[in-house]
Amino acid sequence: MLKNTFACIKGRTKGLYKGFFVLLLLWLAALVPLAALAAKAKALSLLCPVLMLFFVLPARVSSADALMRFARGGAFISPALISYAQYPKKLAYVIKQIIKIALFVIPLAALAGYVVYLLKGGVDFITLIILIKNLGGTIPKGLFVCLLIAVAAFIPILIGMGLYCADRFYQSGYVKTPPPVSRRTALKSGLLSFCLLLPAIALVIAAIITAGIRFVESFGQDRSGLRPALFMLAAAVLYYLPTAPIRKLITPVMLMNREGKPRA
Repeated sequence: MLKNTFACIKGRTKGLYKGFFVLLLLWLAALVPLAALAAKAKALSLLCPVLMLFFVLPARVSSADALMRFARGGAFISPALISYAQYPKKLAYVIKQIIKIALFVIPLAALAGYVVYLLKGGVDFITLIILIKNLGGTIPKGLFVCLLIAVAAFIPILIGMGLYCADRFYQSGYVKTPPPVSRRTALKSGLLSFCLLLPAIALVIAAIITAGIRFVESFGQDRSGLRPALFMLAAAVLYYLPTAPIRKLITPVMLMNREGKPRA
């Protein structure tokens, strides 16, 4: 399948990456309100989820159409790449998808709620270290157990995204097969896309372990692990950005190979 994906972008890489650069700018524009967290007007940061819901996510439906068009030999970057035509339909679809995936977020939300409960409940840093140590017998092992718990809580989200996120490709006239049938294809493409993402995930985990162990073992005094951790995070970003267009194109290529010609 990767061979088919690379064959699809052969000679058209420039247009693909230009389109994703435009989409990246849209996402960054929606994240700008988060800068208010560093200022006194922290309430302005609440504009971020509003922009995501009403502007960025509906545009993802349009970008799905653009990806299907690109997979069939058309241009990716065009005025239709970020289109708000049939906006009510796209927004309704986005809300429906959020509700579906929200069920898979419950384990991670519960874990985050427990951590907030501990922090807000007056648990000091030393007590927190003791709790971490008790999980594994030593601080490094305890941190590793914490990481495993976080990963386990995040896995349901990946499953939910694999099941439903590709449904945005069904909103166009390019996919004829009903979602319950072609969802197996979407799951296969999602698994392959996740495998391509594993190097970035490994770098992020390594960064957390490198910084976390030194920081916790020194009771918050040793920050020497932050620099190598930042380099690892930078490497993860540098890997993620160039491979994102290829990963996003895997599903359209697989659906295209399954479907044949688009319906009228």
